[in-house]
Amino acid sequence: MAGQISVYNYENGVLNKIQRIATHSDKIKEGFESSDIHISPDGKFLYATNRGKENNIAIFSIDENGHLKNIGYQSTLGKHPRIFALDESGKFLVASNVLTNNVVVFKRDSKTGLLKKIGKEIKMENVSCVQIKQI
Repeated sequence: MAGQISVYNYENGVLNKIQRIATHSDKIKEGFESSDIHISPDGKFLYATNRGKENNIAIFSIDENGHLKNIGYQSTLGKHPRIFALDESGKFLVASNVLTNNVVVFKRDSKTGLLKKIGKEIKMENVSCVQIKQI
């Protein structure tokens, strides 16, 4: 909720903080509204939603020591992204936007971690949860 991600190292039953990084751009100084966070199935990227003024997904690479590096932002193409999901293969990310009543599907580049909208958005009133089922 504070627009920050804390990274910890876990060793011998002890958590040690190794990093704290903002999910929002440097342009935003107040009014943070973070929501959901997920790590890609390959463990190489972390994604976190920013609601409010930004309405995007912050994209971070994860290095071998667990440190995060911001590599960009992807608009969720709506307002107030609440929940998103990555499919089991890590190829797709589905984002829901509560205030614009839409769901958007993104294809995830497994090498860069970046997202690109694919297909048509789906209109759905008050969407606040997304689940993906493999068929």
